[in-house]
Amino acid sequence: QVVWRSWKASPERTTLNDPWARQAVNFPIDGGSIGGVISDGGNCFNLNSVVSAAPDGRYEERALGMAQYRNLLNALDIDSDAAASLAASLLDWVDTDSVPSPRGAEDYVYAVMEPSYRTGDTLLAEPSELRAIAGYTETIYRRIRPFVCTQSGPEVSVINVNTLPEVGAPLLVMLAGRELRLDQAMRAIARRPSSGFRSLDDFFEDESFVGLVLNQDVRSQFSLQTRFYNLATQVKYYDAVFSMNSVLEVDHGGQVRVLTRRYGAFE
Repeated sequence: QVVWRSWKASPERTTLNDPWARQAVNFPIDGGSIGGVISDGGNCFNLNSVVSAAPDGRYEERALGMAQYRNLLNALDIDSDAAASLAASLLDWVDTDSVPSPRGAEDYVYAVMEPSYRTGDTLLAEPSELRAIAGYTETIYRRIRPFVCTQSGPEVSVINVNTLPEVGAPLLVMLAGRELRLDQAMRAIARRPSSGFRSLDDFFEDESFVGLVLNQDVRSQFSLQTRFYNLATQVKYYDAVFSMNSVLEVDHGGQVRVLTRRYGAFE
């Protein structure tokens, strides 16, 4: 209801002044409390976007998604060689074929592990699956986890510049590439009006983007609207604690539906 009311009040723009973005709600009950908080669930790199769906349903490499994933890894201080290997391993895990990419890892890598297993050959259901993929140490996983997500399809990531926090600046570098420095991206967010940008033209007029050339496909990944939301709920009842996280999607007509529910807190 809160997400729907926010959309109804401003269907063209989603900002941090909307009702969903205000402080967490907490209801006292006998012996405990019920609480919930909503956050923007679309400001992240969709791990599944490293592939696209072919007409026959097979998942094949998407060059744009692979390039943007490497951009993100570089922005998170992961060197180019390691970024290339991590991206290739992810691609081989998700794509349908069994042919290893350069620096990638197909079934033969996992077959010799104890216990042995195989690649998924399908889209990731949630980011924690990265832990099963070659090269993704716990250190690397923890570094990239706040910036990645898994959407239900392989669509490219769309970033809402009106709700992106400064710590999310690597996601702007992800889209724009190395021509945009991380400090420039952070300043662009810091200079955002308190009521949000009125248009994307206003956003791109920031001095950080002077001289930066973006093709139309990449420009379409910048937005003023939020499509996905995360809802984190927690019930405390005496000594018991129950947590659940849901991903909500808002369609163009403002209808809100639950995409996934996950019991337990996000990592």
